Amino acid sequence: MSEDSSPKQLVWRKRVVPALEIRIDELPDEYRSNWQTSIRSFLAHWVNENAFSQRATLWHRGSMSANYVPNAGFGWSEFIIEFGLPGNVLESLEKYLSTIFGGRVRVSGEVEVRRDAGWAPFCHIEETGIWRPEDAYKWCLV
Repeated sequence: MSEDSSPKQLVWRKRVVPALEIRIDELPDEYRSNWQTSIRSFLAHWVNENAFSQRATLWHRGSMSANYVPNAGFGWSEFIIEFGLPGNVLESLEKYLSTIFGGRVRVSGEVEVRRDAGWAPFCHIEETGIWRPEDAYKWCLV
């Protein structure tokens, strides 16, 4: 795995965007602690298949949620948003994750996003590579 300490040119735009909600506490046991790997694997395949060479960033934020229809109670969800990818990628990711996560994922309604509302970079696509933050200063090529 390559490491790079240089700051990435993360993509962020203020706007209302759809969010992918993953109900973490309802995932099958084998995915609860490594759900991130499935998303990054999908993106690596998608980037290669589509020869995507622009910059894009996926952001995530966790919170309690009662949005998820199969469960009427509160549970922990991770919300994923993206800036820089074509419009159909989030829906394709939802379909892929639904098959392996047993349907515990959905594109929820649109959310108004602000950078200071707890969103953290999840992964970044730049020069056909998928990067993930290792810590606050280092990025690793997936």
